[in-house]
Amino acid sequence: MNVILFNGATLGFLALCMGTYLDHVLKISLDQRAQHIMQTALHYHQWHALLIVVLGLCFYAPLTKKLRIHLAMSAWLITFGVLLFSFSLYLSVMTGLTWMTSFAPVGGVTLMLGWVSLMWLSLKPLQHKVI
Repeated sequence: MNVILFNGATLGFLALCMGTYLDHVLKISLDQRAQHIMQTALHYHQWHALLIVVLGLCFYAPLTKKLRIHLAMSAWLITFGVLLFSFSLYLSVMTGLTWMTSFAPVGGVTLMLGWVSLMWLSLKPLQHKVI
């Protein structure tokens, strides 16, 4: 089982559900600030779900063990970043528990670490040996 691809596909599906719910149900009852928070969370959620899917698809290519580990680390950082960032904002708006937003900065930093991990990987020389 390709867990990373599964995570990305699941996050993509949930992004679609949240977008639909926001447009058809929540938008009516939310003030402009809450709508903006939800749109920001959804935007980050959608793009990063797509990135996780792309990283998951990379695992179908012949890769070295070291490259697989590095890609997996990046994907997991981004997955946890989405969960902490977007879902804390969703829950905050939907439940009124404003303390939930305290997880958003941690999620944002985790997303940044995922991207930095990919940047670091890009600086490494390509290895042609496949395991």
